[in-house]
Amino acid sequence: MLIYGGFYKKYNMGLFNRKKSRQNYNNDEKYEDLKRFDRTIKKNPNDIAAWNGKGCALIMHQRYDEAIKCFDRAIEIEPINPEWGFIWGNKGFAFEQSGRYEEAIKCYDKALEIDPDDGINKMRPSREELLEKISKNKDNPL
Repeated sequence: MLIYGGFYKKYNMGLFNRKKSRQNYNNDEKYEDLKRFDRTIKKNPNDIAAWNGKGCALIMHQRYDEAIKCFDRAIEIEPINPEWGFIWGNKGFAFEQSGRYEEAIKCYDKALEIDPDDGINKMRPSREELLEKISKNKDNPL
């Protein structure tokens, strides 16, 4: 995580204090940071941290499908790097927030496979919690 600059770290850490982050983070800041990530990506399309940060910013906008594409791009740039397990976790979080719990579980499992000691990934919901949500959704479809 050495690449993390101030605005990258803000997003990754903010995902885990969900209610507080959304309450204290106004739309102007979110849009400005999206523009900042876009400028960074334009300068260096292979900046993994920028793709991850943009994905996290998009989660804050509840634009989960776009966020997932950003995480996919970051993973595509350097698929096998033990430093990037949290990107899989962020992708899982986007799936979880969009109600796609089975995909979330797969991503969380991958994140822990890559870096089982990462404290951030350990803070994510347990497999049992997500399986319970899946079961409830099957019992009570929309």
